[in-house]
Amino acid sequence: FASNRHQAAAVVQTSIHTIANDARMAVYEKNSDIIKGFYWLSTLDSRTTLTCIGRSGLEWDIEKNPVNHSIPFAVPPIHWNCRSVMMPKLITFREAGLDRDEIKSTRSSKLGQIEQDISFDKFLKSLSKKEQDEQLGVGRADLWRDGKITLKQLLDGNGRELTLGELKAKYD
Repeated sequence: FASNRHQAAAVVQTSIHTIANDARMAVYEKNSDIIKGFYWLSTLDSRTTLTCIGRSGLEWDIEKNPVNHSIPFAVPPIHWNCRSVMMPKLITFREAGLDRDEIKSTRSSKLGQIEQDISFDKFLKSLSKKEQDEQLGVGRADLWRDGKITLKQLLDGNGRELTLGELKAKYD
């Protein structure tokens, strides 16, 4: 029964997340006058999938074209139990014609509140080697720590997660 309960919870959570993210996108579209693009926000913990880690921090313009990468735009959830969200990239106060400095915000992580604009790469570097290995898998973590791959290189140009063998063949 525990397995069925877990599967049912995954269906419910994914369904709720789908509705919530669709609602967010509808709000973003209605406020396109203050939105200049989108960025992917992944949960900073050890349960985040490689697919979402690879998308973490990626940006798309207001027409949903990739900015400095080739991963196609997709609204989360992109897999069961996905907790990622697509966030708007708002115009600045200055771009809106206001004479105010931008307010720095924070976001939550397993480390507590941290700067809003911290990258997944910087977050991973703050973790122990063991936690990095658990997050990425030992082989991928070794390639990343050795500077042979970036987190964006965990995915191919279509957003598909590369296997360790594919990563080693391509980057090692």
